Amino acid sequence: MRPHTLNTHLSITEDALRNERIRVADQLELVRKLREEGRDGSAAMEVLQSMKGAMFALERQRQLLLEQLGLFVPSPAPIHLNRRSR
Repeated sequence: MRPHTLNTHLSITEDALRNERIRVADQLELVRKLREEGRDGSAAMEVLQSMKGAMFALERQRQLLLEQLGLFVPSPAPIHLNRRSR
C-alpha cells in the first residue's frame, strides 16, 4: 500500500478507536450503576468485554499501520542537471 492509503486507513482507525473508547467508558458507567442499584450486570459486563476486545483489535490495527508507515523512507528532493531548485 502507498503511504497515502496507509495514512487514510490510520485516520479511520484512530477515529474508530476514539469512538470505541467513549463507548467503553459509557458501558463501564452502566455496569457501575447497575451494581450500585443491586441489579444483575452480567449481560452488561459481557457486552463490555466484547467492546474491550474490539478496542484491542483497533489498537493492534493502529500499531500495524504505524509500523507499515515506518517502512517508508522519504526520498531526497530531486536534483535536475546538477542544479538545485530554488
